[in-house]
Amino acid sequence: MLGEQQEQTATNLKVARNWKSFEDFRKAGAKALEPVKEGKIATLKTGTGDYRIMSEQDFQNLYGLACDVARLQGGLSVVLTAARAVQKHNDPETVQVLIQTVKMMGNLSALPSREDFDHPQLEDSYSELEDDDEIIDDPSLVERPV
Repeated sequence: MLGEQQEQTATNLKVARNWKSFEDFRKAGAKALEPVKEGKIATLKTGTGDYRIMSEQDFQNLYGLACDVARLQGGLSVVLTAARAVQKHNDPETVQVLIQTVKMMGNLSALPSREDFDHPQLEDSYSELEDDDEIIDDPSLVERPV
């Protein structure tokens, strides 16, 4: 188990590069991303917020870990519910439900991580519009409820 944790590079990411503005990033061009390899991340600070840039492999590892955490949280919630049921109804059937739930959690396998992902296809949202539909693209013109 300890050896498996050491193989997970997604939790040991090191900072490779920082850009203080999008303009600095743009000026550096594509070569600026060369140091952002497996196990490295970069930070891009813009007026709208801070963004992290990482390799696809690191993203997939991190995403896999996040899915595992979400799955374990759900399983733990079921175990806690079964434990509370045993507290209220200490009969053999309820205790057996708790035992089976704990066994189930112990047998969960780790989710696999992928090498890459299916790139999302953008939907043509304007194709569903009717001819008389109005498109308001200026946020200041949108009516807000009081």
